[in-house]
Amino acid sequence: KQKHIFAGGIAHWDQYFETDAILENRSSFCQKHSLDPEKKILFYALSGPSNYERRFDVIRGILETISSGQVTHPSQLLVRFHPIYVEEDTTGKNLLDHNEKTLTEIVLEYGDLVKFWIPKRPHMNQHDSLSMSDMLEMGTAMRISDVVIQEYSTLILESAIFNKPLINMSIYYYGNLMHFTHLKHVFKYHSLRDVRTFKEFSDVTNQYLSDPSLDQGQRRILFENEVSINSGSAGTNIGKYILEQLN
Repeated sequence: KQKHIFAGGIAHWDQYFETDAILENRSSFCQKHSLDPEKKILFYALSGPSNYERRFDVIRGILETISSGQVTHPSQLLVRFHPIYVEEDTTGKNLLDHNEKTLTEIVLEYGDLVKFWIPKRPHMNQHDSLSMSDMLEMGTAMRISDVVIQEYSTLILESAIFNKPLINMSIYYYGNLMHFTHLKHVFKYHSLRDVRTFKEFSDVTNQYLSDPSLDQGQRRILFENEVSINSGSAGTNIGKYILEQLN
């Protein structure tokens, strides 16, 4: 029943709303990740690897649209691996180790058009929990990039916080995830563009790079309806609520 539900907000994103939390500017971020500050930044933040067997094909496909001029603005791709990629298996190697040859081939083929961002190992209670410093750098990446690319992740909500154009990759197996209730719910806001071919990807990317305000109104509606509860103070409000129940 609705009267039994307390919505406190998204506590671990509180610092996204603090003006002094995300201080890094575009120039220093580009220097840290060896990016060209004069080019557009397409930030591809990968989800966990279990449902996305062909994501290296997707990376190649995106890079092909850039190198061939289908993306008409001078651009570069920053690929951030999910932390699960650096978790070691029983052989003492991680997924990046197992895909080292593929990564090397991509860099040799596309050069400075692509940069790979390997996150720090998570050090909280679970293997997929991130440190706060890692989260804040993610926030910086979203704030300074020109387009965010993702696969059915919470970046849909975070892009609304930073008012950033967002492309959802539904290429290959990815489209099979749309049957989930929570995804249907968040997609109904039309705050992003869902693409199923690389031609669609380049077309949408060109539209967003030419006019970043596209879908801005829908991103705002998504933010106000799903994200804005106690934004910046969710942790405090949830804590107060818990104390009230204990008292």
